[in-house]
Amino acid sequence: MAKPYLSLILPVRNEAAYILQSLVQIDYALSLSEFSSEVILVDDGSTDATVSIAEHFKKVLSSLRIVTGKSPRGMGFAIKEGMVAARGNVRMVLFLPQCAGVLNSRTEIAAAFRGGADMVIGSRNHRRLRETVRDGLRRTMRSAGNRLLCGRVLTRSSDVRFGMFAMTEDVALRIFSLPDLSNDRDILVELIAIAEANRLRMHEIAFEDAGLCSCGGGAWSSVKMFMRAFRARARLKRTRTYQLTKGIGTSDEDKVS
Repeated sequence: MAKPYLSLILPVRNEAAYILQSLVQIDYALSLSEFSSEVILVDDGSTDATVSIAEHFKKVLSSLRIVTGKSPRGMGFAIKEGMVAARGNVRMVLFLPQCAGVLNSRTEIAAAFRGGADMVIGSRNHRRLRETVRDGLRRTMRSAGNRLLCGRVLTRSSDVRFGMFAMTEDVALRIFSLPDLSNDRDILVELIAIAEANRLRMHEIAFEDAGLCSCGGGAWSSVKMFMRAFRARARLKRTRTYQLTKGIGTSDEDKVS
């Protein structure tokens, strides 16, 4: 089987209510793409019909592969499982159900990687959204809050609750071979810490709804995210946990923006 350009990884758990609609949208978006792809659904111990529905959809989406777990291990573990199973040159993680729309930006994402980006993230605080969405003031304040809480801790991203991320195969293999990555949602913040530690080139795209990856809403959500960022930064200073092998990453001056 030919090596695909894109591996689309979907970590899921108990998402039977919208898995079918999401897969239909993904199938349609990928059918319009100019590059080859595969879809890897990683089930984190669902107790509903998520896996059964996905299995039936394999008749429509032939590139769909399903990785199942007997018991919940956490979002981070599911992401790692998907990265290990992936074969693509670019490996993208999307979170249901709000994920499918980001595939409309596939041309921008591909261009970012051609331009030398190591990692692409979907940000709710992208300037394009603040300029075009009615609630631009709210987005601006949320971005300021992110930077106030986490800016002194993690500085490479305007949004530490991003709704999708993608990375090159080389970067993915190096990152997900690290021994102590979190098995839960902390892994999303750890990815930003890893990007900082290794001076990876990051590119942000506009992603209108990345809320699924947050801890919830309100002030307590922001406090929890700050705690995660602080833990990641503390580990970064205390150990070499996040140090990747040489050969990737560039200086801040070369960062794709």
